[in-house]
Amino acid sequence: LKGESKHLFESSGKVMISGAGSFGNSIYRHFGNRFNFFDYAHMGYIFNVSDDKTKFMCSYTLIPNEKRDKLNKDVIGIHVFDENLTKLWGFETEMPYSEAQMDNLGYTLTNDGKVCMLVRVNEGEDEENGTKDKTKRSYHYEVLVYRKGISKPKIVVIKLDNYFDAGINIYQDKLGNIMIAGFYSQKIDSRGIDGAYLLTLDIDKGSVSKANGGFFEIPSDFIRSFMSDKQIKKTEEKNDNFDLALGNLFIRNIYSTPEGSTKIVSEIIFTECHGSGSSMSCTYNFNDVVIFSIKAGKMEWIKKIPKITESSILDALSINCLLIG
Repeated sequence: LKGESKHLFESSGKVMISGAGSFGNSIYRHFGNRFNFFDYAHMGYIFNVSDDKTKFMCSYTLIPNEKRDKLNKDVIGIHVFDENLTKLWGFETEMPYSEAQMDNLGYTLTNDGKVCMLVRVNEGEDEENGTKDKTKRSYHYEVLVYRKGISKPKIVVIKLDNYFDAGINIYQDKLGNIMIAGFYSQKIDSRGIDGAYLLTLDIDKGSVSKANGGFFEIPSDFIRSFMSDKQIKKTEEKNDNFDLALGNLFIRNIYSTPEGSTKIVSEIIFTECHGSGSSMSCTYNFNDVVIFSIKAGKMEWIKKIPKITESSILDALSINCLLIG
């Protein structure tokens, strides 16, 4: 291929391109139309493509002058282009919260060129870790909506009723709706997942509503299919403190279909580490695939594709998927 180079944008300062990545961030990076030039969340230049493939954006974070997280507010660059590399809009903007109080979880670029940034905001006495009362949720989620010519975002607060999230994603479906989806648990101290949720974001109204019923519980029989006979016997003798839930489940892709259903493709992923210090070694496990189908306000079906894979390289043996039909 031959062609001329084209100047797209330039940052006002040095961009963060190094740091320690995390397993959780890696799971997030592989969701949707997102491509990172560096293998760290929020490090380097991150590219997103709109669902209709007519626009793409680049985002980055400047290296802060203030090293203390409680005082620093990240400055993030956002630049949006059409399919011909014509710049539609872009700027650098300071975040509304300190780095300690806010976590940037990612973006979605809408078909009409808006940028929706999903963030987690810590609450309470300790702005970095949230409230000290561990019986209450210590944070909430917000969507910061940026658009052409307006560097101050419109902020939409996300509420999950009395549920506790166990993973969250933002995307645009085939009908043009901005969707928020993830897994939830019914107990704040649970390490498992009780079900999936779907919410619709209305940017104009600044509100979030339940989509197709909102919350969809995983059937207990399906959870038991992952358990040994000994574990099943324990559930039959369970008391109110026993947590029957599915653990280590991460969303890989979400598809919306022409007939109105939503498919959530997820994978059971966990890490096993041995030794300590310089002698520590870790194995990354990518096991069963779990697919949810949600339609007309109910869980249409949920299926398991059994597999066991492991690797010493993060994401080396995970999955790629394609929706056909």
